[in-house]
Amino acid sequence: MQLLSSVLLSAVSLAVAAQQLPLEQVDAAGQPPELQKAVEAVAARERRVRSALYKWTARRVVPVALLPDEYSQMPQEAESAAQSEHKVLEENHRLLIADSRLRHDYTGWMWYPGEREFVPWEYAASFDRGVVHALSGNYGLIAADVGAVVSVDLAPLIYVHRLLEPKLLGADPSGLQMIGQATVAGHPCVVIEARDESGEPGLIYQWWLAQGMDYVLLQWQHMTGEGMLLAQADAMAYEPDEEVGWRLRSWRVVKAGMHETTECQATEVRFNEAVPEDAFEITFPVGTQVGDHIANTYYTVEEAPAKPQEPAGPSPPRTPAGRIRENATPETRPAKPQAQAPPLAAAQAPLPRRGPVSWIIVGLLALAVLVVAAVFIGRRKTAR
Repeated sequence: MQLLSSVLLSAVSLAVAAQQLPLEQVDAAGQPPELQKAVEAVAARERRVRSALYKWTARRVVPVALLPDEYSQMPQEAESAAQSEHKVLEENHRLLIADSRLRHDYTGWMWYPGEREFVPWEYAASFDRGVVHALSGNYGLIAADVGAVVSVDLAPLIYVHRLLEPKLLGADPSGLQMIGQATVAGHPCVVIEARDESGEPGLIYQWWLAQGMDYVLLQWQHMTGEGMLLAQADAMAYEPDEEVGWRLRSWRVVKAGMHETTECQATEVRFNEAVPEDAFEITFPVGTQVGDHIANTYYTVEEAPAKPQEPAGPSPPRTPAGRIRENATPETRPAKPQAQAPPLAAAQAPLPRRGPVSWIIVGLLALAVLVVAAVFIGRRKTAR
């Protein structure tokens, strides 16, 4: 049985063929110099961005008919279902990137199968020193794979500032290929590609980099090895920034098979500010039920909050570079989150900024924490 986020994304690969922009193919002989030029420009820009703080609002449009009734049920695949009732969700995000560390805070909504309704949901997750900590409600997660944090919704920002950082699911420059040239919103672009062939049918990641804008990212696509579109980031609008070159102002994330679209608007963007050491620390309050996938233990915090910890011994195999792992679905349905007034008014100072791609909504909620919830609830039911 797969995670709610996994269930949603799985339907994508069953339904939609990739809709690629026309490419002007390049011959192998002409490829290396242009590819090297693009990689060098991206690397130089990433070095200028020592840290980046993003705050943004997201307007997610979801076809309700495509959402599952139960965790074990696959969503409808009928194209006509996408024409049915749509739910518009207003969400708030905050993302801090510093070197190869990140923290994501989310306030919005989670789909609750069975009840067939969205409930208010808050989530916080960090990746620091090779360890993931995540907290949602009374459930916590400790893991060693950044794929538990980076979602499709975060991918665009990750790729704008850390495209060449494998620790954050970026690309290994040695594995990149230039596959052609195309025009996006009037900007000539080189198109580079990375492939993950660790499983069947494999995964393909493609980035459109604007030649006249210092090779900044304008579009990204995530496909299966057979060319079925999974997710895409586009409509990326930038404005000049004296310190780092370009900052992302707005963008769109499309999850193909689910016919789900999220429009994002940056409300605050800051670069290269001092980052406190505890900025990536997430503490688990007393009563938090924690699933530690490094120590392979499950426990309830009874006294002092847990402190971030380094993996003991060799780290588990990590998700192949660039691959966003959507967390697995709970074995049993977790207790319905207690309703709370959604703080969606968003007191965030308007400002601009830049970002994106995703091998990184499903992403939206890094719902890995639900796995922990399910385990605890399942154990309790078994004990009875």
